[in-house]
Amino acid sequence: MSAPRPDPRYASASRPINLRTAPREAPAVPPQVHASVRQRLQSTHARQLLGTPLHRQLGQPPLQTGPRRPASRRHAVLGLAPMVALVGAWLAWPPSTPTALAAGGLLVAGGLGAAAWALVDGHRARQARAGSAAPVAPAFDMQALVRLDAVLEELAPLAPPATLVQLGELKATLVRVAPLLATAPVNELFTLDDRLYMAEAVRRYLPDSLQGWLQVPAHLRDTPGDGDGDEALSAQALLDRQLTLLQAELHQRERKLGRGAAAKLLQQQRFLAAKHRGG
Repeated sequence: MSAPRPDPRYASASRPINLRTAPREAPAVPPQVHASVRQRLQSTHARQLLGTPLHRQLGQPPLQTGPRRPASRRHAVLGLAPMVALVGAWLAWPPSTPTALAAGGLLVAGGLGAAAWALVDGHRARQARAGSAAPVAPAFDMQALVRLDAVLEELAPLAPPATLVQLGELKATLVRVAPLLATAPVNELFTLDDRLYMAEAVRRYLPDSLQGWLQVPAHLRDTPGDGDGDEALSAQALLDRQLTLLQAELHQRERKLGRGAAAKLLQQQRFLAAKHRGG
């Protein structure tokens, strides 16, 4: 007797057919990450948000390099001048004819003169390069930059990401203004007070704010204070507000430096406009 044939109206499977009513599987438990590993990852991410330390970015002041005079022509003259002088001496001595004597004398004089010109020109070129390759005075004190970087390194793994982003913007502003600050003269556009503020922002203002935040215990940094106004703000809110004020002041002086850099171009514009009206 043959086995009964399965009814085609029914289906079978190794798992429940109705997934809506099937028992749900427990989610996979994520692997446990050691606290030291998490701390290292947070520190690495914080350093990435802050970027390269300031003393590394601003440690090598740019050089004021002037145009270099080509030395190939001078070298060629130095190589050919002795040969010309020797040919002239060979023609002039022993004297055979007045023409040979005159030609030899001219060649000797020309060779010696060309050699003297090449030597003098080379000396002047070296003096010009030595005078124009003097390093520009650094915009910020290097020791102040190192101290600021040390405070930032200490704060990085403890501060929230928003604060690290603010600090990264402050550092970017300092890097942008450093080349302008190193060469900017003190005038009505950028006063001595402006220059002193930039120096003190790196030496004292920013480090003092960061050190004050670090001195507050970690579990109290988000706790509001007692009182009104600024006294009611938490340590974290006070730090964020101070960073915002510093950024605004730095941006204001960056704009002043930009106007000072464009002053010569503006003077040229006025000169050309006056010539146009006069014509």
